[in-house]
Amino acid sequence: MLSSRFVESANGVLSNGKEGSQTEGKMATWTGLFLLIFISTGHGQEDPCLNNMCEPPSTCARSGNSSLCLCTGRAAGDFCEDTLFALETEVERFNAPSGTLLSPNFPDLTPDMLRFVYQIVQVPGAVSINFTINFFCLELMKDYLYYGPGNSPSLDVFPNEEGVPFLSGCENDTDIPSELVFEGDSVWFRLDTDLNIASPGYNITYLIEPSPPVITCPEPVFVESLDNNVGNTAVWLSPVCTSNGEPDNVTLQVECQPNSGSFFPGSTENTTSTVTCTCTNDRGRNDACDFDVTVIALPVNAAPVIICPPTVIEVSQPGNTGNTASWPLPTCGDAEQDPSTLQVTCTPPSGSLFPVGINTAMCICEDNEGASDTCDVTVIISTAANSDPVIMCPPDVTVVSLPGNAGNSASWPLPSCTDIDQDSSTLQVMCTPPSGSVFPVGSNTVTCECSDDQGAVDTCDIIVNVSPSANSNPVITCPGEVTVPTLPGNIGNAAFWTLPSCTDVDQDPTTLQVMCDPPSGDQFPIGRNVVTCTCEDDQAASVSCFVIVNVSRGTGDSVCDGNPCFPNECRPVERNGQTRYNCHGFVGSRCTIDD
Repeated sequence: MLSSRFVESANGVLSNGKEGSQTEGKMATWTGLFLLIFISTGHGQEDPCLNNMCEPPSTCARSGNSSLCLCTGRAAGDFCEDTLFALETEVERFNAPSGTLLSPNFPDLTPDMLRFVYQIVQVPGAVSINFTINFFCLELMKDYLYYGPGNSPSLDVFPNEEGVPFLSGCENDTDIPSELVFEGDSVWFRLDTDLNIASPGYNITYLIEPSPPVITCPEPVFVESLDNNVGNTAVWLSPVCTSNGEPDNVTLQVECQPNSGSFFPGSTENTTSTVTCTCTNDRGRNDACDFDVTVIALPVNAAPVIICPPTVIEVSQPGNTGNTASWPLPTCGDAEQDPSTLQVTCTPPSGSLFPVGINTAMCICEDNEGASDTCDVTVIISTAANSDPVIMCPPDVTVVSLPGNAGNSASWPLPSCTDIDQDSSTLQVMCTPPSGSVFPVGSNTVTCECSDDQGAVDTCDIIVNVSPSANSNPVITCPGEVTVPTLPGNIGNAAFWTLPSCTDVDQDPTTLQVMCDPPSGDQFPIGRNVVTCTCEDDQAASVSCFVIVNVSRGTGDSVCDGNPCFPNECRPVERNGQTRYNCHGFVGSRCTIDD
């Protein structure tokens, strides 16, 4: 009995030598040379190949007590007496991550109808290809399965010994290794058959082992610490992860430790932490990269903050020799120093001559401790022949004021801008005031500008309407009742009280209008008098309360006390040395006679 196994050798081909009936392992690398060894077990028996009928140049091979004709070239048939045609060939290619290689007639016993069958497996990005032999049965020493590396074997119908013999004959489960591994991303098989003996053929499945992904980390991240150097959060763009040639159906997952948005501690010195990011595919292969996050410590002295004016755009003088450009001095503030004492300079200064193109003037603000901040003024000198860009503003924005009608912030998307002479992504778009600014109650105009690299500009306006918030009524509180005695003669008296208190959630109380009718200090007659006090805000919302003024009658100390006159009509008079009362306009003891 002849048995076989796959063995590994140094010359990179696969052998099919078999030793006894023992099966060693299930995995082998395709390196080795196919060897078919005949072992004579006869004892003086006649060689069955003597006087064989094989048609030259075919040869005879002994198989047990019988012989087989080994056909070469175009020969076919039991005795290699038939000639095959050159067109009987087929090429089948596989590029999926997994698949199945079948002989043309598998699993039927119908003879193969093709002389040569090429099956080529090529999956870019594969590290290796794992083959599992599910079934194999070909005519022994007549039909062969060859293999070779690469994806472009010779497709001649009769190749010149190209490839390495793989298997021949019918193998059982104990003789065939169930799995084979081929290193690389491509391999080809060629089935040679002489068409004369039926066999089921073969069933071989494969699965690729993909390459690991490749991850690229972002650049190092620098963030300034919060107050007291406690640290700060840091964010970054997600690392770029590519499949490195893997099939399209491979999914990738990227994770960073710590993740973007984490808090990084700080100290009095700059503090650097390492972030490790890993990209893993759905087959468990991964790649990793690192980058640093540095928390910049705050200086002892707070640096000033400089804000440069918007881009300055001028058209070149004739001949495109450039032009002068001027701009207002940048504004500069410092939490620890009077802004008027800060030093602000620009290089080159405002009013300098600039060439055609985009120029930059660097402006610096420095405090008396040497701390500084810089910003750039962009100066664009455009040529006259350049086409203007076209800017389109978003719709107008409407927001409601904060309580007290102090205004509110408003935001909008950046206007779109196009230019037939320039890539839209390189156009400069800015709005003044910028999005997110605070606007007062009413209609406000925002001017947005788009400029190209030749200095041509286009503008559009966004109307920001800040509607007033719902006005709240003020709240008034009057003092208690006021009681005063009448003056002699029961003529009444003046009454005084404190001004009512008034508050309003939308307005400073000192700006509210408070009035009483009649006012404090006015003259009131005897009896119960009602004073109406009103509080009104600057939105004309008002509220009222009442002050009760009681003027009491006299107790008899005056000649007019208890008089029968109409109210306020009694007048003391001197007659014959005596003081008497007189009702104004009347005489008589009881003022009943018309005067």
